[in-house]
Amino acid sequence: MREGKLYCAHSNYPSEPTVSSVEIWDSATLKHVGSHSFGHFVGSLTWVDFKDGFWYACFAQYAKAGAEPGKDPSFTEVIKFDDQWRRLEGWVFPAALVAKFRGNSSSGGGFGPEGQLFITGHDARELYQIAFPEAGSELIWTGTLPTTFPGQAFAWQHPGQGFSSRSIAESGRWWRAGW
Repeated sequence: MREGKLYCAHSNYPSEPTVSSVEIWDSATLKHVGSHSFGHFVGSLTWVDFKDGFWYACFAQYAKAGAEPGKDPSFTEVIKFDDQWRRLEGWVFPAALVAKFRGNSSSGGGFGPEGQLFITGHDARELYQIAFPEAGSELIWTGTLPTTFPGQAFAWQHPGQGFSSRSIAESGRWWRAGW
């Protein structure tokens, strides 16, 4: 959520080649009000968040369904964009964390308490705390928190209101938004 709009990561996963976009909705009416297409980029967009004037987005790669030739989860990137969606920086996850994805990738991410980045894998009941390096392009895995949900998407209720989650698996149905 930002300025009354809900920004949602979208991709054609597990289709290949991957294409991704950010879809924008009016939070009061849920009317689709905009889109930013990445087209063919560096992976399947799985989450997006805004912090300190910049967008951060995760573009996933897989070793299972939806895997692009010559790529695996180690090619997953978190990319920092300016407010015009121009790429500024990019980072990868450490190998030990990628191993916990078990052929999948980071499915959820967002900035929580004290501006710290938290991510989920695909199905582990864990939330991973991530720091940005002072130098280099590998993110720093600083902690793991147990969760009651199996990976996927989650959201922080800003400011300081806590945490909420809802996985598609928990809802008992698959859904697709149309516009």
